[in-house]
Amino acid sequence: MNIGDYVRTKDGNIAKYIRYDGFYNFDNYVLDETKGINNDLLNEIVIKSSPNIIDLIEEGDYVNGYKVLNVLDFNDNSKMLSLEKIYDNKITSEDIKSILTKEQFESMEYKVGDE
Repeated sequence: MNIGDYVRTKDGNIAKYIRYDGFYNFDNYVLDETKGINNDLLNEIVIKSSPNIIDLIEEGDYVNGYKVLNVLDFNDNSKMLSLEKIYDNKITSEDIKSILTKEQFESMEYKVGDE
C-alpha cells in the first residue's frame, strides 16, 4: 500500500491513505484521535487497497446516489459500474463523486415493522 491509495475497511468505510508517521493515517477513518493505525491493526481492518477507487466498489454499494448493480471488469484491467435507474447507467472512475458502501447503508437504515 502506498500513500495516496484508497482502502476499504471491514466495517465498510472507504478512506485515502495520507501519511505514515509510525502509524498509518487515513483521511476519513479515525480509531483514536491521538494516533493512526499500527501494522497489526491495519491487517485486521483493511480488506482491500488500490490506487484506483473504483477497485473498492462492490455490488450493492451506492455511487453518486445510485445503487451499483454490477461491477464490470475488462481485459485491460479497467472497470465500469452499472447503476440502477440511470438511462446511460455505466460510469468509470472519473465519474465517481460519492460512495456509500452497503455496510454504511445498513448501519444507518431504520427498519419499520416487527423485528
